[in-house]
Amino acid sequence: MVRHLYDIGCGRYQFDRATLDSFMEESRNRLPKCQPDGAQNAVDAREELSDQEMQRIFEEVMALYHDYNRCRSVDLLLRLKSRLEEFSTRYQSHVLAAEVLNINSCLPYEQRITRTDPKSRQ
Repeated sequence: MVRHLYDIGCGRYQFDRATLDSFMEESRNRLPKCQPDGAQNAVDAREELSDQEMQRIFEEVMALYHDYNRCRSVDLLLRLKSRLEEFSTRYQSHVLAAEVLNINSCLPYEQRITRTDPKSRQ
């Protein structure tokens, strides 16, 4: 069987919720564990903010994934990939970077070679 380059990437993307759990664990491990006595409140506030931020990211990613799963739109998959790329870069997450690569392998060839940033299309 001959498979053309354009046929690659026609798979359906499946999101594993464990990916976000791994991302949350990865981000918690980056918080400093030992602080001087006066700095403990700052660490607690940072952990609380971090948990709130992680919850926001989780909700946004899951909403995009559910929208994609409902209609299987490549545009929604590109939006999900774009958001995961942003979060991966901002939080230096290897877990999210691997998920971006997973999404990229499910995209049609034409979508993989173009940038997903709307500003780059101008």
